[in-house]
Amino acid sequence: MMFRVVVACTLVAAGVSAPAAQVYTGEPLGESPEVCAARETLEETGITVSNVEFVAITNDVLADAGKHYLTVWMRGEPSDAEAQVADAAEIRELGWFARDELPAPLHIYFQNLLDGRCWPRAPANLPWG
Repeated sequence: MMFRVVVACTLVAAGVSAPAAQVYTGEPLGESPEVCAARETLEETGITVSNVEFVAITNDVLADAGKHYLTVWMRGEPSDAEAQVADAAEIRELGWFARDELPAPLHIYFQNLLDGRCWPRAPANLPWG
């Protein structure tokens, strides 16, 4: 089976990555990573995901911006909905790609995940196995 992942070319970030967001800090407090991943995927791509699960954590240092993030990577099973730009303020375009077809440049967060600069080092449930 060939796995593909939806990635977005963003207007605000330096490179291509999967849909992303910060965990919601409004009311109600305490949004889980699973709920955050499903919410943001729907908001950015129009795709509903189910069976959301943890993949990895990357340690992402953006020295030029003076920022340091711990990124929690999640994955889910997509609905049959066609991917569409649902948040034009953040996303320029998006599409489904096999690992060897990913457009460049990749955002440092995504590159760290794919290069195994993450915990666990070789996630068993990356979309491409």
